[in-house]
Amino acid sequence: MKALILTFLLIYSYHSMALPGMAAKPEIAENSHLIEKANVYVGTSRAEMMATTKPWSAFGRMLNNGIAWCSATLVGPDLVMTAAHCVLDANGKLLGGLRFDAGYRRGKALASAGVIYIWSGAHIGSDTNNDWAILKLDARIGDQMGWLGVLNMTNSQLVLLAGAGLVAYPGDKNSEAPFYETGCRFRSLVAERIYVRHDCSTSRGTSGGAMFVQDAATKRFYIVALNVAEARTGDQSQIGVIYSDETANYAVPASQFVNTLQQVSQL
Repeated sequence: MKALILTFLLIYSYHSMALPGMAAKPEIAENSHLIEKANVYVGTSRAEMMATTKPWSAFGRMLNNGIAWCSATLVGPDLVMTAAHCVLDANGKLLGGLRFDAGYRRGKALASAGVIYIWSGAHIGSDTNNDWAILKLDARIGDQMGWLGVLNMTNSQLVLLAGAGLVAYPGDKNSEAPFYETGCRFRSLVAERIYVRHDCSTSRGTSGGAMFVQDAATKRFYIVALNVAEARTGDQSQIGVIYSDETANYAVPASQFVNTLQQVSQL
């Protein structure tokens, strides 16, 4: 492939920033709580996101051959972050017909682009350990949509955060609109895998969704982790449960992919 040239990519050290948690919310639709086919905790505050301006336009939906598949977020003019299992099959082959729809909501995307190359932590779709992927798009839609920076934090620093947000496309709403939740906490580390447990409510379709914070000084948003999995009872999601390590949702911390993102930005 040709060398990738990025004009600007924001990657910061945790120690240089004051991050008390989320300080801003997008406009949301009222009375749009999710109750079915979702790994939902008691007290969930998820609501449909209506905003389409930056930085909210950087969030989008990933499609596989025209079928709603996962969530993803622009991290550069032509770079997107999502989960590896969203773009790789069980043999490690790139899924067909991948398309990223930025700012998608109920039949209309603000911008769309195909996928031409990936870098990933996991190498097959069934291996959910280190489950992240950076996608190169065939168009620079981030120039118009904007993109989020990535903040390098250790797992221990994530657990100390006062709160984080998650924007994703939940399958229990047919992945037709982005839903927003704030005040989420990273609860504990998973020693045997590269995960951190969190208490944002999720469902199928939220895989690859960005968990992020806002810098209180600059008001910019930074990805600190990617939502990738949920704890299930068999194959059934858990609805209306109290959070515990046994009912946790899981995220891959940005520390696992920030170095690759830095390298890609310098190609």
